[in-house]
Amino acid sequence: LGVYDPFGRQGDLFGVIVGLPPKLNNGIAIFSPDTGNSTHYEVFYRYLVNDNISITPGFFLVTDPGHISSNDDIFIGAIRTTFNF
Repeated sequence: LGVYDPFGRQGDLFGVIVGLPPKLNNGIAIFSPDTGNSTHYEVFYRYLVNDNISITPGFFLVTDPGHISSNDDIFIGAIRTTFNF
């Protein structure tokens, strides 16, 4: 889900992403299929500095990494800078 110009600033973008990472269920060389349910959540805001530079702070959450319910959740904060030439 993305919202362009959320606060009236031309070129900014607010986004929310939710997804399920790839999961092994069956196959020739798979001895134990993944039984847990991992989920990936991301929230970000792309701030357009000028026509060529944007800064995007974001926050990620991954529950049950590797589809293993005994694994601790992963929290990640990130700042991305994009240069367009």
